[in-house]
Amino acid sequence: MKKEHTLSHKPQLGESAKKAHELTQENADLVPPEDEVAPRPTETEMITFVKEYYIRVKDNPEGKKHVLGQIRAKWGKGPFSQFGFGDFPNWSAEHGLHVYKETTFYKDSLVAH
Repeated sequence: MKKEHTLSHKPQLGESAKKAHELTQENADLVPPEDEVAPRPTETEMITFVKEYYIRVKDNPEGKKHVLGQIRAKWGKGPFSQFGFGDFPNWSAEHGLHVYKETTFYKDSLVAH
């Protein structure tokens, strides 16, 4: 049995863009407004955030690899370099926050040991 096409005509270039725009408008309430996205962090705030995240996932070292996803969830999508700290591998190494190297932080001090 042949599958019937639901379009009565061949799609024209631009129709998919138009449809995407319509879907975006329909789902606009799913995108957080700009004022709900946290402002750009300072480097100290970023260091504290990453250390606290590493503390939360200390029982699952594999969880550390999701740190960039957590950063994006808090401060918006885009490359880490948009914060002005350089790329994440170099920045994290500079601060002892390696993703794939074991790092231990004590919750009270947030100092690497």
